[in-house]
Amino acid sequence: MRMRHAALALLVLAAARIEAQNGPTQDSTLIGVRLVQLNLVSTVDERRGLRESMALELRKAGLRVLPDSARLGTAVDAIITVVLREPAGCAKDLRMNVAQRVQVVRTARVHQLVTWLYEVPVGGVRGGNACRDEWWNDAIRQATDVFLTKWLDVNGR
Repeated sequence: MRMRHAALALLVLAAARIEAQNGPTQDSTLIGVRLVQLNLVSTVDERRGLRESMALELRKAGLRVLPDSARLGTAVDAIITVVLREPAGCAKDLRMNVAQRVQVVRTARVHQLVTWLYEVPVGGVRGGNACRDEWWNDAIRQATDVFLTKWLDVNGR
């Protein structure tokens, strides 16, 4: 019995990791997205102007972005949430997710689910050093570029 458990444990450890959330099909969930709500959640003081610069890039690509003053509950195609974290020192990370209303076929219920995800880990920004003051601007720019590239790929340029 122990040999069977040991063999099973080895098999699980040796198996290739499957990234369903980051699979190629997640890009197809961006088809038809035109109107978005943009949220910036931050534990960082340096976020002034980051939302505005990101919203500008989204608009230049052809997306309509609801202003901050828009009423909650306004019907949008997607909600883009960017989370900036700085847990300690130079440790910084950025996570961008796109949530959409999704209807589950089996139950016919509609849920708000994350359908697309992108993360910029510490030092993951092109050009490196997370201790630089410009890291947040670079991280926002990188995440926005990746999102817009995927969005334009599925919606046409």
